[in-house]
Amino acid sequence: MEEEQIKNLIDKDKRTGGKMKDPNSSIERIGEFFVRIGIITPDQVEEVLKIQKSEPDRLFGEIAIELGYINDKALDEYIASKRAST
Repeated sequence: MEEEQIKNLIDKDKRTGGKMKDPNSSIERIGEFFVRIGIITPDQVEEVLKIQKSEPDRLFGEIAIELGYINDKALDEYIASKRAST
């Protein structure tokens, strides 16, 4: 996915209010966010989480980048969007 496409998806998410996956939770995990905006699939999230479980010192974004599911720009945009919403 191209950087501009990722930015557009995140911008669209901001405009639509970022509907939460779990209405009982006020915190949306990074994997849920990327699935919701269409950057990765639920199966890819599960694969990242499986690796993260066996290597707990690694971050979700680090693993997802290593696997080629997201790029640095997507992660930067996610972080920026979360900073802007706090």
